[in-house]
Amino acid sequence: LVSMWITSTMLQSETDVNLSSTVVVFSVVVITTFIIYAVSILGSKYLISQAKKSPVGSKLVVFLQSDWVHALIVFFLIVPLGVYFAISFVTQCIRKYTCLGKHIETEEERKRWMTKEAWRVYAEMCSWEWGTVLTKCLWVGIIFFTIIIGIGRVVALFLSFIGEELAKFPLPVTTTVFVIIGLVMFALPPVPGLPVYLAGGIVLTRNAIEQLNWSFHNAAMYAALVNYILKLIAIALQQKVIGDWIGSKSVYIRSLCGVNSLELRAMRQILEKKGFSIPKIMILVGGPDWPTSVLTGIMKLSVTQMLIGSLPHILLVVPASLSGSLLIPQAPGGVSQGLRPVLLTLTFLIQAAAIMVAFHYT
Repeated sequence: LVSMWITSTMLQSETDVNLSSTVVVFSVVVITTFIIYAVSILGSKYLISQAKKSPVGSKLVVFLQSDWVHALIVFFLIVPLGVYFAISFVTQCIRKYTCLGKHIETEEERKRWMTKEAWRVYAEMCSWEWGTVLTKCLWVGIIFFTIIIGIGRVVALFLSFIGEELAKFPLPVTTTVFVIIGLVMFALPPVPGLPVYLAGGIVLTRNAIEQLNWSFHNAAMYAALVNYILKLIAIALQQKVIGDWIGSKSVYIRSLCGVNSLELRAMRQILEKKGFSIPKIMILVGGPDWPTSVLTGIMKLSVTQMLIGSLPHILLVVPASLSGSLLIPQAPGGVSQGLRPVLLTLTFLIQAAAIMVAFHYT
């Protein structure tokens, strides 16, 4: 499925721009159907017992059984689940009232209005605390709208406006102003880094081409380098200014960072160890950006060591920045345009892998 999507994205023509979207939708349907089918066939109890045999699986089981995950399932998968139950109802009616399909073996199974596999999913959902789940589902909707649609769109529009204004100035001025604005953005806990990297790719690449007549490739690499340096400066400022100078005295910053949570305590134990290790680097790269950097400041850790441990951020920053560079009119066409969604997906996959590894060690 991944190969199909990458190929269709990179080779799509102007008359067939929806090919990659069709592959994405098809992939989501296939994966969702597979998950529902696996749960219905094997049963949740069997999957849980097998998952608990590994350290990561046991932590994942506790997380997946929380009301927040149930709320996410209801919020995002209510339509596929409804379709699944409807198909199951039709299948059961065919089995009960016709000679077609699988033979119903027991009287108890005959009384049910869904197939045995779908009944397992239904029974599992009936055991949920639905009052709490629906309340959290409302909060999921509010958070999703606020962060993804609200903050994400506002930040994107703001950075787009700044980009249009900065395009008129020389490259050194544009770079300086962009870095200052980027540092302010990174100082705010809810602002994600992706819009900043995309905006840097667009603004700096376009400015370097228009003001200095640089080639697209040189301008794009310059934008990626500035974004990467911006990220490292932001990590240092979050650690020293917010974490060390302010967080060590402010109870509000400590509570906002969640220093007393179980996950942050585990991170503290790993970060306090001297030297570099895979768990330490994965936490610095895959952990939540703002809380992790602020926590290292509260713990009075070495800024130099934290920056060296954060160097793998280049694997996240560069693809996102190049994706922004490919949005400008001067970007080359053809296969290069198809690289943009591939690079964004690569950024997401690397971030997800780093988060999973950091989750494993905490």
